[in-house]
Amino acid sequence: MNWPFVSRQAYEAEVARRTHAEAMYALWQKNYFGLKNKSTHDVPEPITYGFISSTQIIELFVDKFGLEVVPMLKIKDGTFKVTTVNEMMFGVALSGASGMIYEPEFCDCDDFSFALTGWFCLHEGWQALPLGSVTTFIGIEHHNQNCFVAYEDMTLKKLVLKFIEPQDNRFVDPDRIELVIMP
Repeated sequence: MNWPFVSRQAYEAEVARRTHAEAMYALWQKNYFGLKNKSTHDVPEPITYGFISSTQIIELFVDKFGLEVVPMLKIKDGTFKVTTVNEMMFGVALSGASGMIYEPEFCDCDDFSFALTGWFCLHEGWQALPLGSVTTFIGIEHHNQNCFVAYEDMTLKKLVLKFIEPQDNRFVDPDRIELVIMP
């Protein structure tokens, strides 16, 4: 047999390196499968009160911004479950998106907005609610935020369109928004 190592010390170093690599692979595999199969059932599902159509959502946007907003809206589903504003804000708080650390260009308004949208998409029951990311234009500035449609209160009589700043979970006055583009 041809010995591939210069010394016994080189051989032992190679055995240690391979053993460490195999241990790291096993750890990665355990963590990967733990994340892949992680349950989202630990998040309570929202309480919903029936359904609304994408047409009803479009009507709320038209009431606020006029007909010129319609070509900019990209609403992928035809039907959504609907809940109250308070329940939507419970989900916003649960998401933890506002806890991200702001960093210009790398973790700014669009990242906060997409993180909040993504959280809703990942959790059972929440993904059926009408929440989206919007780009608002105020003068020449643009800014990403989120919007949702929900019942104003528990009377379940009035649907409202709400805009929210995901960086601090506050409502944005819709009168300050001039134009909305939903990606």
